[in-house]
Amino acid sequence: MGRDITHRKSIETQLSHTRTLFDRINEVGDIGLWDADLINNKIYWSKITKKIHEVSEDYIADLDTAINFIKEGENRDKLVSAMDLAIREGIGYDLEVVIITATKKEIWVRIIGNVKLENGKCVEFFGTIQDITTRKKTEIELLKTKEFLDQTNQLARVGGWQMYLNAEKVEWSNMTRIIHELPSPSEVTLMEGINFYKEGKSRNTVINAVNDAINLGKSSSLEVQFITAKAREIWVKLIIKSEFKDGKCIRIYGSFQDIDRQKRNQIALLEKTAEYNELAGLKLKILNYESQIVINQRFYIDR
Repeated sequence: MGRDITHRKSIETQLSHTRTLFDRINEVGDIGLWDADLINNKIYWSKITKKIHEVSEDYIADLDTAINFIKEGENRDKLVSAMDLAIREGIGYDLEVVIITATKKEIWVRIIGNVKLENGKCVEFFGTIQDITTRKKTEIELLKTKEFLDQTNQLARVGGWQMYLNAEKVEWSNMTRIIHELPSPSEVTLMEGINFYKEGKSRNTVINAVNDAINLGKSSSLEVQFITAKAREIWVKLIIKSEFKDGKCIRIYGSFQDIDRQKRNQIALLEKTAEYNELAGLKLKILNYESQIVINQRFYIDR
């Protein structure tokens, strides 16, 4: 009996030393440790874990109070579901959720949980927790910006594209794919992409511009005719730029815009203007002719 107690105390001492060592290592990266004993309903929180939750260093958590730090609703449900799955099937989890600290501050944390099984039964959770608020806020702002730009680009029907010279495929934005009338996802080579441009003047113009971008670093802005995957003929605006490294082109990229409506309106206006000018010129000739007749008549009358 005494030997068992001594052995258990030795294990507990080793565990304490191990936790202290990990605490010191993880303090550098502001990563907290935690451990949940499901048999004895005990929870261990490292110094950093308590700091993240904004509780005192002598704070003692239990399973009920610990889960209540997770923001109620979607975030808490996500963690509870992950823990239930871990208990049933012994599967760990890696989640990003919102917690409400002891001072009522709302922050984002990353929680990694692992399980300890005995005889096929989960007896312990352990893992790490890290404050990721700064990174998460940046991601959310970037996502909002991306959504705004996507909405703007959808209204203007502007897409993007790029191709690294050491790769075979051209990368397209979603709007570029939509303008091409291709299903998602779609991968094409440079020549397959160029072949969408109407054969003749438009395609030759694009080929020359691509070669100039790769060989000379010359940028181009083109308005050319284009045949979609559904055989519709439209006008597009293609901007081509290049990126060089050590004097060698490594990437070509740019934008791609559906300007069919604007272009057709522009062409129609030019045609109407030409018709007007032609009609105006004809009227002027008639007026000049009639004026000359009047002058001639007066000349003979005056005589």
